[in-house]
Amino acid sequence: MSSHQYEKYQERHQNEKIASYLGITYTQYISLNPSKIQSQGEFFISYLIEFQAEIPEALSRKIKDLNGNQVEIPSPIIDEEEDYEN
Repeated sequence: MSSHQYEKYQERHQNEKIASYLGITYTQYISLNPSKIQSQGEFFISYLIEFQAEIPEALSRKIKDLNGNQVEIPSPIIDEEEDYEN
């Protein structure tokens, strides 16, 4: 696996974990055109996910902890390391 393929794989895997945490599918998550911003609080790091696309009402009811067009994700959800064999 090339480094570019591995990066793409990691990005998709990370997005799948975020979508699962939020209670939506990967396809629904990607359709909302998310952008991810790392933020650091006093004791922990988290990520702010901001959706660039309009969120349909039915989908907004499914998204865990949605606040407007944003949701905060605890760092362990995203940064959890896994072992991969190349």
